[in-house]
Amino acid sequence: MGGLHLAFDLDYWRWNGSISEYRGDNSSIGETFYASYGFKGMSMAVRLEYIRQGGSKIYTESEKTEDIYAVTLTPTYNFNEDAHIRLETSYIKAKRCSKDDVNGLQDDRIYLVLESGLRF
Repeated sequence: MGGLHLAFDLDYWRWNGSISEYRGDNSSIGETFYASYGFKGMSMAVRLEYIRQGGSKIYTESEKTEDIYAVTLTPTYNFNEDAHIRLETSYIKAKRCSKDDVNGLQDDRIYLVLESGLRF
């Protein structure tokens, strides 16, 4: 739609029989909504994610983490068709999911990644 791209993804994960007996739950479900808009070498993508982990420990080892929420922003600049630079930042909210060297486990975390790429 005129430079706007939309997507929805639904994932279902299930442990096989041999490992499911060691987990509190043997399956997990996740949903993602993705929107991206681009113009003149620039683009901005937004991704909203929800994961219902329960006791499955599929995404994180923390037994306290049942629901995981994430928001990711990804602005990209394409110098030409062969070179780009991309900044990605994510905010993740999940009960006692992330390790912190000072305070132990925490409920949220921010990630920041800078990427550059060449195609040849």
